[in-house]
Amino acid sequence: MNILTATSGLSILAACLLTLDQRVRDQVSQILTGHSQGTEIGAAAWQLQTRMGAILDVLRDQSLAYAPLTIFGVAAIVLVLFMTKT
Repeated sequence: MNILTATSGLSILAACLLTLDQRVRDQVSQILTGHSQGTEIGAAAWQLQTRMGAILDVLRDQSLAYAPLTIFGVAAIVLVLFMTKT
């Protein structure tokens, strides 16, 4: 059940990022079309780092743009974690 919840949460987050930001859409389209396939482990690690950097940039930009909503969301997550722990 926990795996399903975590997977669905990450899927919803990815879907939101895809709809909100062009940089994430570009990265995902490169992955899906196969334009960025590397044969070496170093190339794959570099691509992963580039994509994670783009996603983190988007998350940072969105969290700064919507700071009150971000604070509310983090507080809600913390409260839910405490409620389910007890």
